[in-house]
Amino acid sequence: MPTNAAPVRHDFQPKEDRSIPEAEALSSPTGIVRPSDVLFRRQPIYNARLDVVGYELLFCGDHDLKEPRSADRGATAQLLADAFIDRDLDSVTGGKPAFVNATVDFLLKQRVRALPPHQVVIGIPEDIRVDEQLLASIEQMRLMGYIFALDNFGPSQDRAQLLELVDYIKVDLQLWDTSQLTSVVDDHRHYQARLLADNVESKEEFEICKGAGFELFQGFFLCKPGVVRGQRSPPSQLSNLKLIQDLRRPDVETKEVEAVFKTDALLTYKLFRLSNSALYGRRHRIDSVCQALRHLGLLRVADWASILLLTRISDKPHALLSMALVRAMMCESLAKTTGQPSPDKFFLGGLLSLMDAMLDRPMEEVAAVLPLHPDIIEALVERGGLLGEAIRCVESYERGVWQQVSYLSLGRREIKLAYLDAVRGADKLAAKLADDCPIGPAS
Repeated sequence: MPTNAAPVRHDFQPKEDRSIPEAEALSSPTGIVRPSDVLFRRQPIYNARLDVVGYELLFCGDHDLKEPRSADRGATAQLLADAFIDRDLDSVTGGKPAFVNATVDFLLKQRVRALPPHQVVIGIPEDIRVDEQLLASIEQMRLMGYIFALDNFGPSQDRAQLLELVDYIKVDLQLWDTSQLTSVVDDHRHYQARLLADNVESKEEFEICKGAGFELFQGFFLCKPGVVRGQRSPPSQLSNLKLIQDLRRPDVETKEVEAVFKTDALLTYKLFRLSNSALYGRRHRIDSVCQALRHLGLLRVADWASILLLTRISDKPHALLSMALVRAMMCESLAKTTGQPSPDKFFLGGLLSLMDAMLDRPMEEVAAVLPLHPDIIEALVERGGLLGEAIRCVESYERGVWQQVSYLSLGRREIKLAYLDAVRGADKLAAKLADDCPIGPAS
């Protein structure tokens, strides 16, 4: 049996520029693809503590819009190699491993050489025909440093030869009964591969998979509330939500923002840590709220205060706040690009769009206790209005429902750039929050 030690990815080496000019048409097994035509999303992969340990990168070209079932899963490794967006893979994975799917042709012709081995995990299709040529090709690529995952492993598949060669086995929960999962883990313990539960859609499924012995998890279970009815929100939650609303008012004044910090030493400390971080390129130390307001601006300080307050109202994993930040920044970007009069309202709507999951309460109950603008309430509860349309667009993008990814007159390229900018901005801010401002209720 080949030795397959689980990969450790901490030290990433500099990489060459593998980008391709925007105007150049590219050949791929799925047809002619231009980088600007390719929509792309990432889906987090979690460990048992719900830390993000990697991302699956999923792509969509024009053909996928006409054939939705082929979207995401086709020649995504080829699209990544040919048309990856904006030069830097790390900028959308935060330096974590990128799981990408491959076709038979991609594997046999070893086109994987276009991808850096220290950054990617190559997905082997579940329906691939296993023969000596394929096994030899995978063995050669493993010698180059590439590692592999077997995708969508199902109950009727005999993949013993491949299981000897992969570092990850992705078990699709849609193909298994939950009562079988413990046996799946037991039957594959003798392989060196780590078991990843895919399509985990509820917190109950996550707990079942964790109890069965899975190490990694992928799916949208974090975005869904575990609703507990009949309990009131604690006063501290309500007061922090009220402060967020006050800080995001278009007519908020400097003295109001100052007042929030003057009564909260811990919040002020965290603001200073963010303000003085290398992330924001400050040359002079900021050690007062007045300085922060003067150097950074009222709206930016109000943004940070809102995010810091949000970290207090939930004991949910840090990854959920990261999702909320991406939504906030993407909604705001969509508003600015289309000339909406109040982009700050879009930021707040995106930020609060996961409050039901953060508080484990229906969105109707969350909205009812907040003095929000009617437009924001309509967007959060019914996805109505222009803000609601923006949140719907972001949610469709998150899930890869590509046919529903649209906003007013924006083209696919503008929406993709809004997503990429939001991912990068949210990752930088979330990383700083994770270092200095761990999520959890204030003590």
